[in-house]
This record gives sequence, structure tokens and C-alpha cells, in this order.
Amino acid sequence: MAGARDPEHVKAMLAMAMMDLLSTIQSALASGEDMRDMLLRDSQFPVPMPPLCVAALAGDQELCRRLLIQGHVDADACTTNGLRALAIAAKWGFTDVCATLLTEGSANVNAADNYGLTALYKAAEHGNLDVCRLLLKVDGVNIDKANVQEISPLFIASMKGHLDVCRLLVASGADVNKLDSEELTPLMRAASRGDTAMCRMLVAEGKAEVAWEGQGETALGMAAQEGYLGVCSVLVRSNKADVNGIQTGTGYTPFLMAVRNGHLDVCHLLITKGEADANIADSEGQCPLLFAAHNGDHRMCRLLINEGKADVNRQSTAKPL
Repeated sequence: MAGARDPEHVKAMLAMAMMDLLSTIQSALASGEDMRDMLLRDSQFPVPMPPLCVAALAGDQELCRRLLIQGHVDADACTTNGLRALAIAAKWGFTDVCATLLTEGSANVNAADNYGLTALYKAAEHGNLDVCRLLLKVDGVNIDKANVQEISPLFIASMKGHLDVCRLLVASGADVNKLDSEELTPLMRAASRGDTAMCRMLVAEGKAEVAWEGQGETALGMAAQEGYLGVCSVLVRSNKADVNGIQTGTGYTPFLMAVRNGHLDVCHLLITKGEADANIADSEGQCPLLFAAHNGDHRMCRLLINEGKADVNRQSTAKPL
């Protein structure tokens, strides 16, 4: 799984880096000090942190339990930027710490920081599959709760390439077609990166909407423009992609964009599997064969004429290139 880390190795490193802070917490617990309003400062932290956040960052499950039970600290105590212990543990993949915070402290699974990031978002972003499984079992968890940019846990996991996490979220009912602030879907983002496996999963298992046009482009248009053959194949074989539709943002069909950029294998796919019309012109009257001829692309011209049945006598209605 892309981006996954060994939680035990991370715990050891973080605990070593915070030995003095952890000792301070242990001493305060031993003396019976009221720790509910305590904040710990360290050069490692951008802002002061409650003891529970420090213990969660160190991956110290037992210390978290003692703070909750013996120290009577609030499981949802947070920093000035809204960061909570549950989100910290979720980010670093500390499943046991997350379980303790939820069961012993009744931490709010949907609590978000000042940027709208929840524990599930953090776990999804960093590819922590086991933590995601745990959080999704909590009653009332909001699987689609998005950040301030309208990016959901599924969205961020797909952007980071965490296929297993995405598969889990989809199977758990995540909204596959949820739009971000730019009106793009997870499928469109994956298509624009050339992530064939992610696109295949979103289409086959998530039933993602293939033909959605965001910012004037479709997923197929994005993939065709960049020459991502695998992604184009997935989208075309879904039988839902609009191969011949002129996209409002570009004025071109996906096929025409592939022709312009010289992606011969994509063009062959779109003609033979997607029934691309090699005679559809762009919004200014330029047809694919004219673009290929202008580019001096002999192989593309041959494909358009032999496979696409392009009209060699067609004249442009646009100004000369």
C-alpha cells in the first residue's frame, strides 16, 4: 500500500524524540496534578499541545489510558489550530491508540481541526488502512466529511494513490462522485494523473460517473490529452464515456485532443474501441486530419484515413493555423 509506514518503528522514533515531555506527563500524573488545562511547549511543536496529544503523538497507548482515567483529561482537548489526539494517532497509524481514545475517552470521531480535517481524513490521507477500518466501525462516523476545500477522505486517498483505502471507503458507502471546490471528482483527478488502477476501481466498484464534465473537461478528455492509454481504455470500456462530445472548456473532443498531442496509441483505441468520429471538428471548425497534417504526423494521418475514414477533402471553416 503506497505511503504506509510501520507504526511500531514510528512509535520508537517519536517516543525517543519526546522523552522529556513524556517524563513531564508521567511526573504530573504521579503527583496528582490537575492536567485538564495543561499545555506543553516544545520546539518540535508549532503550537502548545495538551498532554493527551503528546502521548498520542508518541504512540503511547498506556499513557493515553492513564491520562483519560487517572488524569481525567478531555479526549477531545485540542491545540489552538484544532488538532486532537485522535487525528494525531490516525495520521501516524497508531490503531491501538485510536481504539483507546474512542473506547476509554469517547473521542468524537467526526471532530475536525481548523482546516476541516477529521481523524478519518488523516488516516485516509496517509494510507493507514487498519485505522480507517476502526474508524468506519464507529457509530455515526461521517464517511464523506470534507475539508475546507471540499476534499473528502475518499478524495484525498485517491489523490495519494492509496488503492486499498479507497476500496474500503467505497465498499463502506463513500460518495464516489462527491465534488471538490473545483467541481472535479476523484475519478477525474485519478484520470489526470494516469492512475489506471484507481480509475478501474472507481468505475468498476464505485460506479463512478464517467461522463461528468468539471471545469469544461471530462475524465476521458483529461486522460486523452496526456496520452494515458490505460486510463482511456478503462473509461472507454465502461461504455459511459463520451468520446465524441465537444468539451466546453477546450472546444475539442477527447479524440481531437489526443490527435493534437500526437498520442497515436490513444487515438487508435478511441477509433477501434470507442467509435471516435475522425471527422468531428473542434468548436472553430478544425478537424483531426488537419491538425495531424499541420503537425507533420504521418502515422497519425495514416491512422485517421485508414482506420478513422477521415474525409481527405474536408476543408476547414476556421482561420489558418
